[in-house]
Amino acid sequence: MAQRSRTTFTKRQKEQARAEKQRDKAAKRLQRKEDTDKPSPLEEEIPLLHGPVLVSDFDDSDSDTEGGKA
Repeated sequence: MAQRSRTTFTKRQKEQARAEKQRDKAAKRLQRKEDTDKPSPLEEEIPLLHGPVLVSDFDDSDSDTEGGKA
């Protein structure tokens, strides 16, 4: 019986490892695609602001400089 050479065996191992890596990548891509359909937990907790937020306690009267000049 003829035996396979070592180089053929290592080449096949490399090809199988590459194919497995490609399958893993495809599975991760699919998982990310499915996850984008669902809102993240942070998006659910943070309320969205509509319009400007006015702060009534802000007082600019104590600044002595005008226009950035000292």
